[in-house]
Amino acid sequence: MPANPTAAEDLFGPPAESEAPAGPRPLADRLRPRSLVEVVGQDHLLGPDGTLKGATPLAKLVLAKPDDQLRSLTQEPLIFCHAGAREKEVAELFDKYNLMTLPVIDDAGKLTGVITSDDVISLLRAKL
Repeated sequence: MPANPTAAEDLFGPPAESEAPAGPRPLADRLRPRSLVEVVGQDHLLGPDGTLKGATPLAKLVLAKPDDQLRSLTQEPLIFCHAGAREKEVAELFDKYNLMTLPVIDDAGKLTGVITSDDVISLLRAKL
């Protein structure tokens, strides 16, 4: 990975060897998408400092009129999980809100990844 990775490389690339924790990795690290193709369903809206401000279903973006304000297209409530979330908590959020994707934020509220429904299904199947 380059010394100064782009946002996409940082978000979707594997952690640098010096950053890789010893032992079990948090769920968000294990389920982090490896490419933009793996993230389907929502566009996540970020503030200038990278904090998660909202999520807009792609269908709303496609069907929006040119003069629609982006804020009016966001879904409420904003559903997310923290990077240290437990597998059970993530699965419960997907079930309760019928999610296709779930943004993952750090303690500062910055988007660190996205978990997809396929990730959760794979995780649950592995436990069978």
